[in-house]
Amino acid sequence: MKGATTEQKNGWIEMFLGVDLAQLRAKAPPPPPDAPAPPVQSRAKPAPPAQAASRLGKAGSDGAGVALAKSALLWDRTRKDLAEQIAAMREEILERAAGEIDFEAIKAGLPVLEEVLEQLDASLSAKLNQIYGTPDKAERERLRAEAKNIAVEHQAYMAATPLMGALDGNPFITSFNGVARVQAALQAIVSYL
Repeated sequence: MKGATTEQKNGWIEMFLGVDLAQLRAKAPPPPPDAPAPPVQSRAKPAPPAQAASRLGKAGSDGAGVALAKSALLWDRTRKDLAEQIAAMREEILERAAGEIDFEAIKAGLPVLEEVLEQLDASLSAKLNQIYGTPDKAERERLRAEAKNIAVEHQAYMAATPLMGALDGNPFITSFNGVARVQAALQAIVSYL
């Protein structure tokens, strides 16, 4: 969506941030004819493509403990990358909305982006680390099942949440690829578990 139009950006804001721009702008006085447009710069840096499965390896090839540690690190790194991309997108939206009559409404809608990180929380890496530190085989198997359930719940959240399908390639940060990376990491972890 390179060079997205204002209409595309406004549509995205209305759909995913829950802001009715038309209603807000209908109530606003028109801007002065000589008002300059604010400069726009993208702060996002493209992230490398996900190669989660190859980074994770197989439990039999490098040991179960190493694969568990790699799984936890993979999830932590993936969440960190997603958080950085969401932060850059949030800044871009705020920067583009600066000076607009609907700025406060747009700003009030932005917490929906942080909800993604709250839903895709660190409980998965915590559970993987717990497995790693458990010597009892039966307990490890129970914890492994719990970790797999957490990963599957994360996958279900992603599949059921329309915002998740709209983050990658959004009109503000077209290099945003955090969702694809999260999907790849979860798939690799579920396959391992």
